[in-house]
Amino acid sequence: MKSSMTKLAAATVAMVAVVVGGAEAAPLGLFPAAGEPVTTTFSVSASVASGCVIGNSTTMNFGGLQMLSSATGGLSPDSDFASAMFDATCTNGTALPALKFTSQNGGGSAFGMMGGVNSDVIGYSLYAGTVEGAAIAHDTSAAFAGFDADGTVKNLRVVGVITSSDKAGKTIGSYADTVTITASFTPD
Repeated sequence: MKSSMTKLAAATVAMVAVVVGGAEAAPLGLFPAAGEPVTTTFSVSASVASGCVIGNSTTMNFGGLQMLSSATGGLSPDSDFASAMFDATCTNGTALPALKFTSQNGGGSAFGMMGGVNSDVIGYSLYAGTVEGAAIAHDTSAAFAGFDADGTVKNLRVVGVITSSDKAGKTIGSYADTVTITASFTPD
């Protein structure tokens, strides 16, 4: 037992001896000597998920529609045009970004503005960028010209067209609609 106590006392003295100026010193041979640099490492990580945002939209205002033609003495054969802009951004590499346009007053495949004295609906078509090409299908997700998932803001244009047959016979008054744009993509 005396031998065990002697060993314990020696260990305690050794531990006390390595405490210098209130700071614990390293046992000999396990850590670098005083003044030598000590290093360690840590990991750094992050991830970027697929995602898209849309916003900063402007108003599409057709103004006063061309209803009559003084040249023909009847209804105007001309179409009316207007445009709106909005911003869209997807993280770089997002798969298959698409936009869906839905009219509050439309139905089926049509966009429509409601108003006038009889709650009439004036139908209209939307196009991506210009009136060339196919019209945007109502309530259907599809690719949009100029909308790429490259991590940069895209300022996109939508053109609206009201044909002479869309406005023929509509009553006087103001007409309005709200179009909701929904961005979709294939998640990671």
